[in-house]
Formats: sequence, structure tokens, C-alpha cells
Amino acid sequence: MSYSRSQIEAATTPAELQAILLAAESQPRWAVATLTEVATFFKVATSTVKGWRAESPPMPGNDGAWPLDAIAGWRHQKNIGSDLATSQKQATLEATQLTNDSRRLDLDKQRGEVLDKAAVELWAATALIEARCMIMSLPERLSTSAPPEMRSFIREETDRHCRDVLTSLRRRLEMDEIDENERQPRVTSSPTRDPLDVRGMNAD
Repeated sequence: MSYSRSQIEAATTPAELQAILLAAESQPRWAVATLTEVATFFKVATSTVKGWRAESPPMPGNDGAWPLDAIAGWRHQKNIGSDLATSQKQATLEATQLTNDSRRLDLDKQRGEVLDKAAVELWAATALIEARCMIMSLPERLSTSAPPEMRSFIREETDRHCRDVLTSLRRRLEMDEIDENERQPRVTSSPTRDPLDVRGMNAD
């Protein structure tokens, strides 16, 4: 409180005592007289409390009467404002980063350093189809260079091995596609023929 026991005991007349008690009642219930007491209550250094007085808005209270409840409310509002400012700053930084990343990606595309995914997939599918056709033409090519009595055997064995190679490659690509789909949202698309599908394909 702002008035100590010694002040009350120093009163010489009932009127002085009444004046002291009335003044004490008019002060905030949870108030201290010094900045050191404020610092002790909030467990900070006295220099920190002095700095609070210089902030805008300043810490509530006056010399000799520092209301702890009002100071606690003031600090709470300051912390809310600080957290909001920090969140807004972080959001601004993230938005700026996304904008910069998007611009850099567009620039890389213009330079040809980044290729469109659909274009790459089309190129890969075309290349695989051409590779499949060339591989499946091997049995006939090899059989024609073999002795007549070995041609049928060479054709069948080469065809079997070629189909095994294409089937193994197809399964490997399917495994990679499953892993990719598990990492990305599912998108429904129209079915397309597997470029490595050798079913129904003859080696002639």
C-alpha cells in the first residue's frame, strides 16, 4: 500500500488519521509504492520496469502508486499485440517467399531449364513405345540370320526374353508410379494404354 504503518502511527489527531485512511482507501487495492517492488512482483529487473514507463502507451501508474493489476493487464495487451505483429510478419514473409518461388519457376520455364510435366510424360511414353517396338522386332531379325533349322527356336527364345525384359521394366515403372501417387493427392484421369504392355503383341 502507499501508506505505511509508521505514517498511520504518526497521526497526532483523529482528523489526520481519518485523512490518511481515506487516502489509503482511494488507492488501488493491489498497488506498490516503488518501481523496485513492481520489478520484484513481475520477477524482472528494475531497469526493465523503467523501460516500461517509456513505452507507448506507458505502464499505468504514478510515482508512489503503481497498480499491479492494471500493470498486469497492460502487459497482457502488449503481449497480444506483439504476438499478432509477429504472426503478421511471418505471414508476410511466407507470402513473399511463395511469390519469389513462383516468379523464379516461371523464369526457369522461359529459359528452358524446367520442363512441363505433361510434355515430359508424353516424350517418355513415346520413347517407351518406340523402344518396345524395336525390342519386339529383335526375334524376327535374329531368326533370319540363323540357320534354317534354328530359326524357330531362336525366334521363340528371343521373343520370350524380350517379353520378360519389357515385363520387368513395366513392373518397375508401376512400382515407381504407386510411390508417386501415395505422395500426391489422387487425381482421376482417363485410362491410357501402358507403353510397355506387350499383351497381344506378336513378334513378327
